[in-house]
Amino acid sequence: LPLIRCYGKLKEALKEGLISEETINTSVRRVLKTKFVLGLFENPYVNPKGISKLFDTKKNRDLARKAGRESLILLKNADNILPLKKNISSIAIIGPSANSTRNLYADYNYTSHHSYNKNVPESVKMVTILEGVKNKVGNKVKINYAKGCEINDNDKSGFSEAVFVANQSDVIIAVVGERSGLFGTGWSGEGCDRTNMKFLGVQEELLKELCATGKPVIVVLINGRPITCPWMAENFNAIIEAWFPGEEGGNAIADVIFGD
Repeated sequence: LPLIRCYGKLKEALKEGLISEETINTSVRRVLKTKFVLGLFENPYVNPKGISKLFDTKKNRDLARKAGRESLILLKNADNILPLKKNISSIAIIGPSANSTRNLYADYNYTSHHSYNKNVPESVKMVTILEGVKNKVGNKVKINYAKGCEINDNDKSGFSEAVFVANQSDVIIAVVGERSGLFGTGWSGEGCDRTNMKFLGVQEELLKELCATGKPVIVVLINGRPITCPWMAENFNAIIEAWFPGEEGGNAIADVIFGD
């Protein structure tokens, strides 16, 4: 089993006699000895209670937003549809990553530990792309949202809502791609190999449904590896490669889409 999963099996393995208690004690003893030698019990180098004062400060978030903006790549901008005008009447924001915080971060980062780390302050939050666009235009523009589908399954039941929302809007922002993870918890990351680089699930079919509405479509890709889709490159007005843009990703993407 991968390292991150093995510890939950130790108790069961001990009961079945697959591993001895002394073997476990030997491993624990090595870790504790090193910590004693380093003086970490007397002088811990991390104080969990001080996390909120050191991490995710305004300076940190400003840097995260700047990094998010500057890492984006404009792959296509037909007829200079971007930047969008802020006086546009309505925008449809559609896709499995449009209103997701989980899909915006890669592995091994502070924000990804929110769900199980009680020391992470509640004030720390990811900004989704839906939230970022709303932050940008306020109440001046009507925002219509639909998820459309999941990243990696074949359920098309959300297509009808997505098409309806698209038809009620002047322009579509479609947010599709992947999710990062470790050893099967995502589709791009450590231990997450794939046999092709196509869109997962029915995301490409969703894009084709949106294209068929005749509305201008701006595609935002959230992914950690290349995605092959020549059809998308040929048929959409604009394509933005956003990678995993981080905790200020929604605001950063909105900054770029609206030319700020």
